[in-house]
Amino acid sequence: MVITGTGNLTGLLKFAATPATASTLQNLTINRITNGLITLGSDLTIEKIYKPTAGVLSIGSDTLSLNGTIDATAVNTGTLTGSSSSNLTIGGTTGGSLGTLNFTGGTGVLNLLTMNRTNVGANAAAVLGSSLSVSSLNLFNGILATGNNLFTWNNAGGSLTAPPAQSLNYGDSYICLCNSTGDTPVSFTKPFDGTLGFKIKNVSTNTFFPVGVDFISPNRMWINNTGDPDDLTVVMEKGDIGNTDKPRVNRLWYARQSDSANKKMSADMKLYFTKRDWTPGFPSPQDERNRFPLDRYTSCSKRL
Repeated sequence: MVITGTGNLTGLLKFAATPATASTLQNLTINRITNGLITLGSDLTIEKIYKPTAGVLSIGSDTLSLNGTIDATAVNTGTLTGSSSSNLTIGGTTGGSLGTLNFTGGTGVLNLLTMNRTNVGANAAAVLGSSLSVSSLNLFNGILATGNNLFTWNNAGGSLTAPPAQSLNYGDSYICLCNSTGDTPVSFTKPFDGTLGFKIKNVSTNTFFPVGVDFISPNRMWINNTGDPDDLTVVMEKGDIGNTDKPRVNRLWYARQSDSANKKMSADMKLYFTKRDWTPGFPSPQDERNRFPLDRYTSCSKRL
């Protein structure tokens, strides 16, 4: 399907409820100049190529499923618009990355984001091209790379589902605080100001941050805050704080509390990493390169 023209599309883009394939398109191109708005009136699945040449696709109160790729062969200026009732699923089993998700105005809002893309290999299932805030987050399969953006879980009645930290599939899906290729952490200022990375609002007890810094394995962070609930943002980089004896974990976590002037957090913290086999007599810095069984995924603890 190709949608062209100028200005907003009159009415809703609506598909029949039956048969099940009626709301599935192989390809969708939107080339609605002057930022024309197209609003979904029903769920839509795009199996192959989504090409947002120009214009805005609003998900409305429906679910958009992207199972193929976002065309990147030309300069696409089109964007997605979501709301507190919009759902977005990154699915598909054919492998490879979806591409970059760009939301209108530089900040997206969704009710539910579901990551469920398999056979991706050493790639991100999707990359954020702008900041995004979600009420609920399902991390089933596939890595979401934040780029230099802020990804927020609102933690206000919604849920965050991710593979258990100490399980055989712990690395199947997480938030990578890195660029689109997984070889560079997000670029943040020091001291860290919390303007990008992964934020969880209203952090209290037993809160997992399903994060990592490359596409090889996650480095989750667990917080058990028994003090004042507050927003907490985390970024990561590879390295150590200096003069650390070997063998060491070559990871640094940076966390920023939003309102430290008025709220006092009191928390236990666990930082998770994947252990490697050390060459006898020649220890080297930890740098995850392989997936290991359950007993090799461990953590260290810290009191805040």
